[in-house]
Amino acid sequence: MKVPEQKLRALLADDEEQYTTAYGMFLDDLGFSVTAVMDKAALLGAAPAADVLIVDVCLPSDERMEGIEAVASLVGEKRIGAAVPIIFISGYKEETPKVRRKLLDYPDLRGRYRWVWKDDEFEVLADVIETELARLKER
Repeated sequence: MKVPEQKLRALLADDEEQYTTAYGMFLDDLGFSVTAVMDKAALLGAAPAADVLIVDVCLPSDERMEGIEAVASLVGEKRIGAAVPIIFISGYKEETPKVRRKLLDYPDLRGRYRWVWKDDEFEVLADVIETELARLKER
């Protein structure tokens, strides 16, 4: 992946330290300034300053999928710009029925996010970020 010209701010939200550490180091290696948070309140507070959001779907609760809820509120309240890439990371695949039902609750998210399965390689995340940043430059 080509390093951004100026350091872009990536907000990484995951309640498992192993992921904030691993993804955080990876994003730092790509040239991003990384802020890692581990709960919904910190995500909501830090998101408006971010250039890209990388959010665990199940932050912090497996049943409530608070990562989706938090991002949906940021989008619905226009606390993040329409151009801010949203990348959900999850141990669930996007097509999992539980996930599909949850996403249906938030129509404002349609077409606004990309999905990365946590078991994928880091290169998948890099490709998604690169695609999203290229899309923004086309605007």
